[in-house]
Amino acid sequence: MLKDHSWEDIAAAFEKARTRQPALSELLGFYERLLKEQHATTVKLGPIPTDEAHLRDRIGKGKSLLSREEFPLDLVSAGALLWSLCRLAKERGDSVRAGVEEIESALGSGTLHLQELLHGTVSEEGYAFAIADQLALDPELLNTLAEASVRPGIQAWAKTVGSFLDNDRWLKPTCPICGSEPKFAELRGQELAASRYLHCGFCGWAWPVRRLGCPFCENKDHNRLQTLIIENHLQSKLEVCDVCRRYLKLVDNKEFIGLIPEVEVLASPHLDLAAMERGYH
Repeated sequence: MLKDHSWEDIAAAFEKARTRQPALSELLGFYERLLKEQHATTVKLGPIPTDEAHLRDRIGKGKSLLSREEFPLDLVSAGALLWSLCRLAKERGDSVRAGVEEIESALGSGTLHLQELLHGTVSEEGYAFAIADQLALDPELLNTLAEASVRPGIQAWAKTVGSFLDNDRWLKPTCPICGSEPKFAELRGQELAASRYLHCGFCGWAWPVRRLGCPFCENKDHNRLQTLIIENHLQSKLEVCDVCRRYLKLVDNKEFIGLIPEVEVLASPHLDLAAMERGYH
């Protein structure tokens, strides 16, 4: 998770990424400013939304600790962050600025309700896309801003309830905290002792899984699973499955110890392009 690292270390990781890939300097600069806003956000946490016995009972039955709609939300911090990210996004150019200004106008007039947007983004995947279609707003932009605004609070809650979890006993490819799919994978450790972790796309939690296996369709046939190395970018690779045709980025903290996975994922858009060119999604 982002706040597992100091801001100084995150900024240094971005600088290294820009040195490796100068063509991405502008994009990485934007991502760095976005993550700095998230890192600086202070979230007010209330009581855990359920009791400890219930949480342990759920995990004992193989269920995630919370469903998405059960995650509490600090509306004050999330709302303030959304307005800050709107200001930041307008620096990306005229087309993005116009899209952001339409979103700001909808929020200012009450056509788009901030509280409903943030709560909906937490409780339902794709909520912002649906609202954007109804209001003729840029769906990709609205979803990006909304998800980035609630992420600090979601991750703070995941760390809080994660203390009740025995990570090593969870063997499923979905997140033990919220039940969501992983966004990327990571190798940790050295040589034969290295472990593969999945990082949740919703709450950011990381949990260990078997080294071999597709987290989406659970295919374990090594003949239909591949790890692709694209160009000279060795820090991150692609795990691809020839059964479901899906892919996952793999950050290699085994060979390149000390990487910050979130930065490496943002710094490798060419891997997404390479995967899609090969027919993976």
